[in-house]
Amino acid sequence: MEWINTLTNFYTQNQEAIQLIVAGAIYVLGHRAAATSYAKKKAITVIFAAEKWAADLLLQSGSQKMDFVVQKVYAKLPAWVRLIVSLDQFRTLAQSVYNDAAVVVKEHLPVTAATV
Repeated sequence: MEWINTLTNFYTQNQEAIQLIVAGAIYVLGHRAAATSYAKKKAITVIFAAEKWAADLLLQSGSQKMDFVVQKVYAKLPAWVRLIVSLDQFRTLAQSVYNDAAVVVKEHLPVTAATV
């Protein structure tokens, strides 16, 4: 029972600090989801336009284009999003968005004699 008294005393003496730490953790975890959602929406809206821009700059390989797009879009994200979503996380998110869009496009292409 002594440890309960020790824990109670510790909490009583540091109540404000403990509440601040818990509130901060909740704030960060809540904003992580919001930041990831915001980054995904940005990636969806600009990835294809940026890829066209990359092609116009004569970037040949897919990885060159993706790196160019990711770096340009990531630099334009608000600081609060970049604080929570790293460049590597954004690259993974952008690749996922691109892959999902590619699947949808392939599903809606007309069937021709060459593809049958």
